[in-house]
Amino acid sequence: SLLDAAWKQLYQVQQHTTILLGPSNAGKTTILERLKILFAETENHKQLPKVRPTIGLNVANLKVSSTYFLLWDFGGKESLRPIWEKYVTDAETVVYVIDSSSEETVNDSKKLLKELLERTDLVKVPFLIYVNKQDLPGALSLLQVVDKLDLPFEVDRLRWFQNCSAIQGYGIKEGFEWLERHLVAKPQKLSDHNIVKVAKPKPSYLSEQ
Repeated sequence: SLLDAAWKQLYQVQQHTTILLGPSNAGKTTILERLKILFAETENHKQLPKVRPTIGLNVANLKVSSTYFLLWDFGGKESLRPIWEKYVTDAETVVYVIDSSSEETVNDSKKLLKELLERTDLVKVPFLIYVNKQDLPGALSLLQVVDKLDLPFEVDRLRWFQNCSAIQGYGIKEGFEWLERHLVAKPQKLSDHNIVKVAKPKPSYLSEQ
């Protein structure tokens, strides 16, 4: 992946730096492996491998439609979070993963997500928020998760909540395609005229506003 990234830079193929964040065991690495199957420029990924939580970071190159993403997956442990800083500053998009299997796991996600949304350097960066583990019995629904997060109403933020199951595979493709649609013809971060009004979202299976 690193060699491929260097090749793309050499030939001036623009990649959008994307960071994959969330607490430990939320399913980030499993989502990354799903994305490789769906969008990586290789036919080698035929099925989802057994994955372990990330220690340090993983990286992947993805091509969604005609848009290239360089995706960084970081371990969720607090001791690893200082590693994030240099990457967060340069991020053009953020993918955040929430474990929806219980109220406790959603609450674990709440503080970190709010900290990221409060960063001034991410104000114009689109956030794709995967509400993962929807396949588990007793998991909170997408709207229940949004209510638990209790995020402030902000008219100048672009974010999308996508219900998904990394294990079963549904919702992953739809979420990343949303991200790609909001980067088309935008070589850098979103400009003011591209920001859309966002309130508490409708479920992802309903039409976008």
